[in-house]
This record gives sequence, structure tokens and C-alpha cells, in this order.
Amino acid sequence: MARLDIHHELIKKGIEIIHDYTTRVGGQLGRHTDARYRAFIRIQSWLENNKNSLFETEVVKRIHEELYNFPLQEYARDVISRELKSGIDDDKLIELIASLREDGSLSLKNIDNNEIKDPRIICSMGLRLS
Repeated sequence: MARLDIHHELIKKGIEIIHDYTTRVGGQLGRHTDARYRAFIRIQSWLENNKNSLFETEVVKRIHEELYNFPLQEYARDVISRELKSGIDDDKLIELIASLREDGSLSLKNIDNNEIKDPRIICSMGLRLS
């Protein structure tokens, strides 16, 4: 089949929808049972309890912000979820998340550019108006 005359406009609209969705995902922590939500709440509580102490570091604050702003990578979600179920304490949880962040495997964020990776078009065959 020949492609539609508006094929490129449909592709552009699709990318705009995907981009809009991915920029709105940040800040939404998900359900109360999700690893991201539970880790965020635990670290928020830890920060409140350790306010103005030596333990309140920029690393912990950045982890807290990153959990809020960016979705977790699947690997990080699985590891954090497993450790939360096993009853990890707050300090160990912070160490775990800091380690994942240092490895670049914590969130769906490009660590170098501080932005979510742009979507890529793999194939646009069969794209039609509905």
C-alpha cells in the first residue's frame, strides 16, 4: 500500500504525544505499593528525621529528587522492590539507591544531560488515522 499523503504529519503528531507523555510521567510516583513511591517516602521520612545533621548530604537530596522526577529503570525497580520486601533499613536503602545512581542504572534519565532519552522511531509502516 502506498503511504498516506499526511504520513509525515502523523509521525510528527505521534512523536509529540509520546514526548508530552514522557515529560508528564516525572513527578508521578505511582501507586502506594510501587517501589519508587515506597523508596521516595522512606527517604523523605529519613530526610525529615535527619534534618540539619551531618547525615543529610547532597547525595541523599539528589536521590530524593531523582526518585520524584524520573521513573525507575526496570532493574532498579526490581532490586529496590526485593530489598523493601526483605525489610531493608533506611540507611542501607539509601546506600543501595546511591549505588544504583552512580552506576547509571537508577532512573530513566540521561545522567549526562539531565533529561529523559528522546523516543526513536523504529518503524512507521501501517500508521493510519483512526
